[in-house]
Amino acid sequence: MPADLPRKPGANRNGIGFQALRSTFRTLAGEARDKAGADWIMGHCPPQRDMGEGVYTAEYSEERLRRITNHVRK
Repeated sequence: MPADLPRKPGANRNGIGFQALRSTFRTLAGEARDKAGADWIMGHCPPQRDMGEGVYTAEYSEERLRRITNHVRK
């Protein structure tokens, strides 16, 4: 998010803060049907009990992450 966003006209509204933007992103990213990829983008740590997608996955491809962010942008 650009640092000057809050200074733009109409950008600083009650109830619309950083957490609201994160929640909106996560909701829309969930529609892309890639929970682990969306969690990665948001910086969430994978649960230790999820051996398949969390512990053994070091990185996600740029293509995979772009698919999620492009879905959110749409």
